[in-house]
Amino acid sequence: QGLSSVSKRDFLRLFWPAYCKAFTKENITSAWSKTGIHPFNPAVILKLVEPAPAPLTESSRLQSSSNGSHLSAPQWRIARALQALVYKKKRRKRSKHLFEDLRAQDGQGSTFYSPMKIQQAKDYLVKKEQAKVAVAEQKRLEADARVLQKQLQQRAAAEKKEARQQQQQARAAAAAVEVRRKSVTKEVNQSNRQLLHELQHSVKRPRRPLQQARIATLPLLPVIAT
Repeated sequence: QGLSSVSKRDFLRLFWPAYCKAFTKENITSAWSKTGIHPFNPAVILKLVEPAPAPLTESSRLQSSSNGSHLSAPQWRIARALQALVYKKKRRKRSKHLFEDLRAQDGQGSTFYSPMKIQQAKDYLVKKEQAKVAVAEQKRLEADARVLQKQLQQRAAAEKKEARQQQQQARAAAAAVEVRRKSVTKEVNQSNRQLLHELQHSVKRPRRPLQQARIATLPLLPVIAT
């Protein structure tokens, strides 16, 4: 706040004339052209961030003459970004110091290297190693359990596949037996019909007894010789 206070009623009365004078067509187009947005001209900004050329020495002259030209602004930015990426990959996360861990556990700002503190550090190291070994053992057991479960699943799948194949073979054998039975039955029926037909044609039908009796009772006619 300054020496004179501006109320909400006075703000619009003071703001509007300044706004009308500042936001003109000339100011807006000039701002767009100065920043290179319209018309599009990135060189306006790139020349501001382009590094100043270093003084050339004899070795740099030879190197520049061998390279042909200096890096442009976009190439320089790309090179810097690559250097930052390489540095980020090389940087490794530092592990906490042992006494830093003990300090964090105690919640104290200072650490006294007393025999008790050293013994605590040794015990802490032992517990840490035991926890690491326990985690590794747990991971190993989980891996073994996964391998065993996978083997059981594979065995169950193989047994299921074998049972399916046996069922298919049994069905195929039963179908073959049924086809053979039908074929044999058909052949037997055909042979029986053929034998019956041959038997009917080979055996003569005998005369009836009534016809034989009539023939016997007929009178014999005399034979007249001429």
